[in-house]
Amino acid sequence: MPQFFIHVTNTLRKVEFYFSDTNLPSDKYLNDLTQGSSNLPVAISKICSFGRMKRFQPQSAVVAALRDSKFLVVSGPEGMEEVKRAVAYDPTTPKSRAESRSIYAKGFGDEEPGSQFDIEAFFAPYGPTNSVRLRRTDQKLFKGSVFVEFQDDETAEKFLALDPKPLWKGNTLLIKSKRA
Repeated sequence: MPQFFIHVTNTLRKVEFYFSDTNLPSDKYLNDLTQGSSNLPVAISKICSFGRMKRFQPQSAVVAALRDSKFLVVSGPEGMEEVKRAVAYDPTTPKSRAESRSIYAKGFGDEEPGSQFDIEAFFAPYGPTNSVRLRRTDQKLFKGSVFVEFQDDETAEKFLALDPKPLWKGNTLLIKSKRA
């Protein structure tokens, strides 16, 4: 897969995650910017200033990637583009929907510079994911475990039913539902 395609895909997935039902309710900063269900647009320059977005440059490439989204809408003049959800966040959506399609996996070892992307790539063959969250201590150290929200319940159930369980760098992972 060409490097440019991977860059565009990762950029789009990251920003779609920021605005997702999974992240937006718990991301106080972004929720304040969008005013939640008011769905106010956010300057793409602001999004590009986020720590995890700094690797996705230049801003014009981020804008180009976001224009391919069916979930987000880009507007504004060149260099001053803004982004918002195509459909506003609905705070009445039950959180249990996300939990039923989420799993816990442990055994990823110590964090390395590309751990987030490596772990996201690890789960990709098992089906579309909405988010892969590395769990951290209060000191921001990686615990070696993740919560993964799959696109739907069926995909999560198939992943949980895998036998044998998937290996990470030769080691079997401990895997269970997020509820468990």
